[in-house]
Amino acid sequence: MPCRASLSKSSLKFIKMYTKLKKVLEVPVPRFSAGPLFIKLEPVMLLLIMASLWFAATKFIYQLDITASRIDVSTWLYIMMSIICFVLVLWLCWYLLNRFWEIIGLPALGDMVLQFNTLKLWQQLGFYWLSFALLLLAAVMCLAAIC
Repeated sequence: MPCRASLSKSSLKFIKMYTKLKKVLEVPVPRFSAGPLFIKLEPVMLLLIMASLWFAATKFIYQLDITASRIDVSTWLYIMMSIICFVLVLWLCWYLLNRFWEIIGLPALGDMVLQFNTLKLWQQLGFYWLSFALLLLAAVMCLAAIC
């Protein structure tokens, strides 16, 4: 950093303002830990938020466009219904996977992650690609089933 004698007044003002701003922005952010009750209620809260969006969407669409007909509103509601169905199917699959995981007695998830890290890069990429493709396929099928 150059010495203070070689800096102009505007540069010194900027440096002072920057240090003050830096002190203000360095306020520690409180960290909240999600308790076991919150983790168990998270899917229910997500479902309630989506249901409230379902009821509020019609009024919101009518406020955006007063000339919107029922068909315009129902198209967006169909899309929202398919998103809700997709999230429910995803949650159900995750729940069943965890239950079957415990019943069958497979290794712990941490061990599976360690095994996954030993795979070659192209195998990991293939697994990620396959997972993405299956999730995308499930989302498209939910949209197709509703619409």
